[in-house]
Amino acid sequence: PSPSLPHFLISLTPLPLSSHLGVSIFGTTVAISLGGIIASRHLHLDLLNNILRSPMAFFEVTPSGNLLNRFSKEVDAIDCMIPDGLKMMLGYLFKLLEVCIIVLVAMPFAVLYCVCVCVYRWLAVNLEFLGNLLVLAAATLAVMGRKTLSPGIVGLVVSHSLQVTGILSWIVRSWTDVENNIVSVERVKEYADTPKEVNGCKLYYPTPQERIYLSGQVCKLYYPTPQRKDLLSWSGDPVLFSGSLRMNLDPFDGYSDEEVWRALELSHLKSFVSGLPDKLNHECSEGGENLSLGQRQLVCLARALLRKTKILVLDEATAAVDLETDNLIQSTIRTQFDDCTVLTIAHRLNTIMDYTRVIVMDRGLITEMDSPSNLISERGQFYLMCREAGLV
Repeated sequence: PSPSLPHFLISLTPLPLSSHLGVSIFGTTVAISLGGIIASRHLHLDLLNNILRSPMAFFEVTPSGNLLNRFSKEVDAIDCMIPDGLKMMLGYLFKLLEVCIIVLVAMPFAVLYCVCVCVYRWLAVNLEFLGNLLVLAAATLAVMGRKTLSPGIVGLVVSHSLQVTGILSWIVRSWTDVENNIVSVERVKEYADTPKEVNGCKLYYPTPQERIYLSGQVCKLYYPTPQRKDLLSWSGDPVLFSGSLRMNLDPFDGYSDEEVWRALELSHLKSFVSGLPDKLNHECSEGGENLSLGQRQLVCLARALLRKTKILVLDEATAAVDLETDNLIQSTIRTQFDDCTVLTIAHRLNTIMDYTRVIVMDRGLITEMDSPSNLISERGQFYLMCREAGLV
């Protein structure tokens, strides 16, 4: 006898349906994987190019932790979390489509139920109820059509209907993961669209009328040449690393203990270090947090004394210390660095009154340049600042 219509449909449907679903899932997975890699590369490149061209003001107001977070956690979420969430969501979406097709092909009357499902706008809140309702509808229709449907078809429909609740839950969960991680794209784009410092700008500097020669050559501080070992920069935020005090003073172990103690004596730290239980092996925490700010500045002074540097650059080195520590540092600089070139950026004018030359800058431009005595006699900006400081 010829097969009935349901048997005919069931016998012909599974192979094309499974092959189409397999091809669709494979194509979707490949598209999401390749698209995720390409999108991540473009986002990372835009972020990197923009950050490297951002003005200094951007880095002053933006914590370095935020920048590291954008390049690590957010890029990792774009690379891994979002594609995985999309693949999982679409995989279960195709699974749901497969279940619906099987139910519709096996029992055409289930179309009436699908029309009713569209009415339920509260899908996200009542997923389990909706899944159970589908199982109930499938079971009810199976009972109603028990005279025309074979037991195998009924079992197939009911078994697939039982998966709907879990499938719907996984679809919503996967979509929620994608929504949570899509914030990483917004955060990366936030820093990828910040204003750049220059864009096709050409700068022309005036021909200098004077050059300061160091050891017979113009010193280019920004070139990493071997001469950089003769230069030491010292800022108002002293840099100390996690390790022993001796390592912070002599990281390359190029000086003897006697030379280290001599440098500590000249920097007024010998009595303090001698009173420590481990002396030179005293363990410094990260950033030197277990030392006071003044002690950290004196450690930097001892480091400069130990290296016998030829060029000393002071960038607000004593701006945050008390006057007593400032006086100790200034006296040591004048006695121990009298044969060195000292370049100082300072707001405490009393520390530069005996310098050979003073440069006054206003909004990035040099307005005055001469010896302190000549600048005071000219009664310009330097004179006004000295008068406000009570130096004249």
